[in-house]
Amino acid sequence: MSRIDNDGQELRYHLNRCNDPSLSAYSLANLEVIRASLCDLSEILSVLRNRTLSFIDEHETGTFTSRCSRRDLLTIAQLMPRRDFWTGEKKRSKLDSISATVNSPRRSMRSNAIVR
Repeated sequence: MSRIDNDGQELRYHLNRCNDPSLSAYSLANLEVIRASLCDLSEILSVLRNRTLSFIDEHETGTFTSRCSRRDLLTIAQLMPRRDFWTGEKKRSKLDSISATVNSPRRSMRSNAIVR
């Protein structure tokens, strides 16, 4: 501390006796900004940690696919009929419709995402 300010006056006042900014030769840090940034970073890291743990869980349980992205799977799930309609021709026509939608070249989904 004594290397920066021998008598403490530079730290106490924003201007020195010559009306120059105090400690102008040293970088200053706004601790409020640093604290807010660290809080934001903490939230981001928490989300990242939780997502990483989800990926680990998906691989350990085998509940992942190399052919569909997460967005593909969510889209497919939203297009699927209720479970009690998963039989017979209704299911086949719905799957054909979903397959055509998902595998359409105009869509951003991966090709051949649904295997018949």
